Amino acid sequence: MTLKFIERMLPPILRFFAHFKQKDKVISILDVLEQATKILIIMPTKLDDFGTALNYLPIVRDNFPKAKIDVLTLDIYRNLLHDNSFYGMIFVESKSINIFGLPKRELVQRISTSDYDIAIDMNDHFSLIGTHICQKSGAKLRICLEESRRDPFCNVSFRSPERENLDTKYRKLFKYLTANVGKSVAKFNS
Repeated sequence: MTLKFIERMLPPILRFFAHFKQKDKVISILDVLEQATKILIIMPTKLDDFGTALNYLPIVRDNFPKAKIDVLTLDIYRNLLHDNSFYGMIFVESKSINIFGLPKRELVQRISTSDYDIAIDMNDHFSLIGTHICQKSGAKLRICLEESRRDPFCNVSFRSPERENLDTKYRKLFKYLTANVGKSVAKFNS
């Protein structure tokens, strides 16, 4: 099998099996947001998107001051993280990814045993790594920007017009999340 064939066939197969595994309980989004003690931020795998997403890490930190926040990112972006002292860092190295492009068992186990309340996949596109990690996190609230191929993996899909740029999508997402925990969103420029 060629790598391109695997890359094309693996996502539909994973979605098929995810439909059978889905056993999410009905949750109160507001309760989870207000009581969150552990948050996983899955950074984008595309470099351009990564830079935009970096601007929103302080907003998460400022609006969830009591939560432990872990940031998962590709190891190749390590030097782009300037001030990461507020976050736990999880770097995904190439040796942590199997031949199918999925995270290996050790990484998945590390994530799934961390008891996250919220996982936010910041990818604007279907990222096999990000989507898989988001699902395997076991977080009560698994949030992603809307993309139909991710529907079986997240339980909150944030819809925004496709024509909007990524910064606008993030701004709207975080205004929604922080407004619903009664936090100030004055840090956003409209």
